[in-house]
Amino acid sequence: MSCTKAPPPPDLAKEARTKEVSAVRDAVFEKLRDPASATFKNVVRVVTGADPAAGKVGVPVYCGEVNAKNAYGGYVGYQRFFVFDSLALIGTTDLPDPVGYKVFCIGSGEPVDLNQPPQEPKTVR
Repeated sequence: MSCTKAPPPPDLAKEARTKEVSAVRDAVFEKLRDPASATFKNVVRVVTGADPAAGKVGVPVYCGEVNAKNAYGGYVGYQRFFVFDSLALIGTTDLPDPVGYKVFCIGSGEPVDLNQPPQEPKTVR
């Protein structure tokens, strides 16, 4: 009789975060002319509207800065962005309120690295 060890249960929270980060990258990429050239910095994840006492989980919002090439092949410089519910707002046209960005994004939230594609969770067989 042999005993085999059962595979560990999947880490559902990690899988959900991987999908969330992929959706954020995709939302930003849709707004860029050359998504492959994108580099990110100062990216944070902030949860808004959370109220554990009332049973409200909150909505994750990602914000940071992205730089990518324009139609002429030159980098345009870092522009601020927000992503919430798969909607991306980038630059001064979409984000005209720098004060709101500073209050909401700078110095809060958990840091996130969007420069590396999220790793798909490995399944153990």
